[in-house]
Amino acid sequence: LIDAEIDEQEARLLLQVHDELVYEVRDECIDKTVKTVKGIMESVLPQSETHGVPIIAEAKAGPNWGTLSPL
Repeated sequence: LIDAEIDEQEARLLLQVHDELVYEVRDECIDKTVKTVKGIMESVLPQSETHGVPIIAEAKAGPNWGTLSPL
């Protein structure tokens, strides 16, 4: 789902471990990519399947893993 919505010139998936996705994103495309990825991840299951508990996706950005900041 996500790959169809993201331009490969703007962002590319580097790593997926279970429910964690790591993307390399052009600086000027971070806001757009975060909005797209969070929107898809948070709506992948209907609330009836999560018993009304919302799915919350976190997004962080930074030049490396040691300096990530929440978005």
